[in-house]
Amino acid sequence: MIYVYAVVDDPAVDVDGLTGLDGATVSCLGSGRIAAVVSLHRRLHWSTDSSDLWAHERVTAALLPRCAVAPVRFGSVVAEPRDLAAALAADEERLVSLLARLGGTVEL
Repeated sequence: MIYVYAVVDDPAVDVDGLTGLDGATVSCLGSGRIAAVVSLHRRLHWSTDSSDLWAHERVTAALLPRCAVAPVRFGSVVAEPRDLAAALAADEERLVSLLARLGGTVEL
């Protein structure tokens, strides 16, 4: 299972040291000019308690000074990397445009 935190405009963004839900290592799955920031899980049982919500928020907040970030709704999962790559590729132009508008902004 792939948990998705955000879509970013830099497929090579440095995510070293970032951890997400359940303490999982965060990585990027790129597709062309954009990437999804994700963590991989065999099983994931998240809840809307504050620890899981804050884990999601910490990842997206850590990305903001590094690149343009479009946060993804809490609880967004994809079964397979190919499914995520296909979704990013299918919507790449719109996401590139959105990320260009979001670049340099902050989440309040």
